[in-house]
Amino acid sequence: MKYLLDTNVWVDYLNGQYPSVTHRIQRCVPGDLCLTSIVVAELRYGADKSQKKLANHARVDVLTAEIQCLDFDLEVEIQSRHRLASVSPGSSRPAPESRAARGPAGR
Repeated sequence: MKYLLDTNVWVDYLNGQYPSVTHRIQRCVPGDLCLTSIVVAELRYGADKSQKKLANHARVDVLTAEIQCLDFDLEVEIQSRHRLASVSPGSSRPAPESRAARGPAGR
């Protein structure tokens, strides 16, 4: 199973502030974890604003060398929006009308 972690989780991991977060991430196979280019940009921004710029950029370098980074571009955003539009509110399953609209060939 792949896990796409957000910036806050990676900051918690990099800072080691929450041992449960660190332990959970370290139990995963690196191939099961990923982050987005937006997360990397936010981590870089935080490193730039920190008092330990070089050390924090080095930590981000190690992270991005070990963990797959997914580019987030307009095409990905459009695909995500279309998938979300076909999901019932409060559910991870497509809305009934979306399944019906696919017909027999879409099943």
